[in-house]
Amino acid sequence: MKKRFCLAVLLAVALIGVEARAADDLEAFQGTWKLVRGESNGQEIPDDKLPNGKVTFEKDHFEVTFGDQTAEGTIKIDADRDPKTFDAEHESGADRGKTQYGIYKFEDEKLIVCSAAPGSPEIERPTEFRTRPDGNEVLFEFEREN
Repeated sequence: MKKRFCLAVLLAVALIGVEARAADDLEAFQGTWKLVRGESNGQEIPDDKLPNGKVTFEKDHFEVTFGDQTAEGTIKIDADRDPKTFDAEHESGADRGKTQYGIYKFEDEKLIVCSAAPGSPEIERPTEFRTRPDGNEVLFEFEREN
């Protein structure tokens, strides 16, 4: 009985730590981020081809704009995986009803995301912050706007 209680307490403490890390990362997402760099098909996207883009997070809700296209949805993060992961559920726009699986990190005041195309199966979630010449990944770097 005592062993079960100790195991339950350890599990509860571990779950509280997991929830705290996820809450801290979700808090770090909050606000508006401006697109400053991109990569696709293993190549840097030239500045003159990089769309005017930004993404705004409010709690678990996001709104993303690339050029004249806008979409909204919700994001779920897992700050305990390595690399950290996100699932973006698109609720509007061209990818409405699709899930986008990706990875993220915060580095030097930037938000860096690498994801598979919306609607790709979860098994295609990138595992590295790079794109492949024949892949369907995109990598974007954002700087905080506000």
